[in-house]
Amino acid sequence: MTDSPTVRTERPSSRVSRSVTAGDVVILSVITVVFLAMAFLGAAVLWNELNPSRWTAGGWAAVGAWVAGIATFSAVFVALTDSAKARNRAWQSINAAEARAEQALWAARRDREIAALAEIRLPVRAMCMRLTQIELHLEWFNDTDGYFTQDPPPGISEHAAKMLEELTEFMAIYQLNAYGTVEAASMIVTVPSVKAIVDDMYEELNQLDDLISDWRTIVGAQGAPDLSKAKVSRAAIFLGQLDEVRKRIDDAYPILLPTSAT
Repeated sequence: MTDSPTVRTERPSSRVSRSVTAGDVVILSVITVVFLAMAFLGAAVLWNELNPSRWTAGGWAAVGAWVAGIATFSAVFVALTDSAKARNRAWQSINAAEARAEQALWAARRDREIAALAEIRLPVRAMCMRLTQIELHLEWFNDTDGYFTQDPPPGISEHAAKMLEELTEFMAIYQLNAYGTVEAASMIVTVPSVKAIVDDMYEELNQLDDLISDWRTIVGAQGAPDLSKAKVSRAAIFLGQLDEVRKRIDDAYPILLPTSAT
């Protein structure tokens, strides 16, 4: 299933190419009417001269006028036909140029969106690796929470202070870098299927921000967050979203075929 914009290798022009335009028809009609009128008028006036049994020099002149008129009519008709063919070829060239330009624009937009999506991978993976380490530390912190509760040291414990430093570093560096790349991709990507998963990742980052704030509050109060309720770790969620982005890119951004010149 592909939600990508249709790649137009040859887009029909909105302008319809015509073999003969309305102006050509009017010109040809006027010439035909004038020619027939002159022919009938000449036949009526010069019938005696045009009678083959009484042909004279004037009759032969009339025949020459007829031949000249037919030749003129034929020449005008051929000229109009050639002009129509030339216009038709011109429209075809314009249509092909428009198709190539549109394809080039789509290719540039495709490359820009793919580049933005590629920028997501490293910051999000780095964030996931660091988040996994923090989750392991929090699990250990939860296991030792009973000791701190029963015999709390004065002020905040060394372990809690170190945990707060890790969370602060995570938010200031890893999470912020991931935020920046995901937000940039969300603003650049236009293909609905890919934009949807990027937006989901951004929303997941917002939820992670709230979760980290809660962890900081709990640790600052000499407590330990309970991670046992989470069925899937946050890092696993982000990694799954990264894989989904990779899968959708191939379908969303097809390779453009060269436009055939017409």
